[in-house]
Amino acid sequence: MTFPNRFIAGVLMGTAVSAQAAIPPDELVMPCERHVQVEDITRLVVPMVPFRGVNLIFPFELNDSTTSYAISSNLVWDFKEANGSRMVPVYFSSFEGQWGELTDLTIAAENHIFSITLKADKDIRNHCTNIVFDFSEEQLKAIQEGEKKEHLARLDEEFEKRLKQLDDDAAEKALELVGALAKGSPSVSGIHEYNGLTLSNGDEIELYVEEIQGWGEFSVIKAEITNDSEVSPLYIRKVQVGLGGGDQRKQPISGHADMEAKIKEDAEGELTFTTTENVPETGGYMEIETDRGTVEVVW
Repeated sequence: MTFPNRFIAGVLMGTAVSAQAAIPPDELVMPCERHVQVEDITRLVVPMVPFRGVNLIFPFELNDSTTSYAISSNLVWDFKEANGSRMVPVYFSSFEGQWGELTDLTIAAENHIFSITLKADKDIRNHCTNIVFDFSEEQLKAIQEGEKKEHLARLDEEFEKRLKQLDDDAAEKALELVGALAKGSPSVSGIHEYNGLTLSNGDEIELYVEEIQGWGEFSVIKAEITNDSEVSPLYIRKVQVGLGGGDQRKQPISGHADMEAKIKEDAEGELTFTTTENVPETGGYMEIETDRGTVEVVW
């Protein structure tokens, strides 16, 4: 039996039109995004059309050491772990017409659980390629505050470590210095200068500068301060050593004063002033400021 050419052409044209009509338009197959707000436990159903995939996109990186994955069955679906990225791809491993097939995928990370049901769906309109998990503004603010606190805590910890290391280094250097100084003896320059401050009630504050000891690069000034009051203690507020003094312009030098801040009634207190600056045998001064006045010795 033969058919006219016009009939054959019509059949072929109809077949082509039917095939063209079966192809979904680009608007349907274009990868889309579906945004889901993150909860402590985030639950959602993800329809998937064979053999298209879905990307689960998280608002944080999924570290291998803190992220766990579980899938109820890998007969139809499978996935790839994030391995430090923010995305978990999910795809069909096989499909033999199991429409309506359900599989549970659970991902636990960063104190959040994502409970996802994968569903085989015929309708391509239900398929969305990119599932984007989002934090709310309140969650982002809380996370930023937490990160700020963690950052400050790390800075504090690092500061404490460095401070302790500096203390340890300083102590070690001090021991080395003491050991080196102990091998020798100091050079001594006698000062033996005295001055006193008489108060309105007749009490007197006396300052006696005995000597300057030279220990290598260090100079140590030894002095004594006397409180001759029989009723009131004396409180030391400030010690200053420098060049000049008296009628000359004072040029203070930096150093460390070691003494008791309180001198009891009718008692003496020893004072040392240590510096790495040059202290001359002449042309210097020591000034003691107390709660009852200031006394100065010039040499």
